[in-house]
Amino acid sequence: MSGTLREWAAALPDEPAPDGATPAATLMVFRRRNDALEILMVKRARKLRFAGGAMVFPGGRVDPGDGALAREMLPGIPAGWAAAHVAAIRETLEETGLLVGLAQQVTRADAERARARLLETGDFSGVLRGEGWTLDTDALTPFARWCPPAGTSRVFDTRFFIADIGTGAVAVSADGTESDSLLWAPADVLMAQHARGEIALVHPTIRNLERVAAFTDYPAIEAHARTIAPRIVRPHISETDGARYISIPSGLGYSDDRIPFREI
Repeated sequence: MSGTLREWAAALPDEPAPDGATPAATLMVFRRRNDALEILMVKRARKLRFAGGAMVFPGGRVDPGDGALAREMLPGIPAGWAAAHVAAIRETLEETGLLVGLAQQVTRADAERARARLLETGDFSGVLRGEGWTLDTDALTPFARWCPPAGTSRVFDTRFFIADIGTGAVAVSADGTESDSLLWAPADVLMAQHARGEIALVHPTIRNLERVAAFTDYPAIEAHARTIAPRIVRPHISETDGARYISIPSGLGYSDDRIPFREI
């Protein structure tokens, strides 16, 4: 790892998306609480077609306005990553009420006001301009990029980011539409709950939780992220003796283990 985060992000690979893939972004938000490194998770509403009822990181589709705002506030960053950077911040604010990634300090009241205006107008650029806020390139670190296996009916080209809010107290709440509830928990706890059948996790969430669970502090996770260029991860599904398994190509930051595939 060398150079600043901004310099590293400016050199990221920006591979073309698979045909028909919908650009999306998600944010893994970390905090330190009671000597544990916790991650913010939201539970998707059961009524949703994609991963209904699953616990996921905040995120959603990249909107056209995200790209326009990125060109203005994140110059020098590859277009796909810059637009997803904006989308990750916007979607996290919409879904949880948590406002991260700004160059300015914001209060709980600021975040509540911004969320209310965003949900009312859908105009994130207008929210930022109205408050005199700008984006901080260094606040989010690109972590991964995932697409479903070939043949999947709904293909999202999802770019993952990580961010740290330290130990500060924050007010978060589910939006009541796309998300039913939310929680903070360590990565290993979430994986154990999934193994016991207490929560549902989709495959990219499982593998990214596995990847960060090996570290005990955020600086180590960020340093790890910057050692691996986030290229597209497209898992492969195979079948043996009637059982389906999913695996990941080597060299992308994940174990090569083939694990049982379960649909949500």
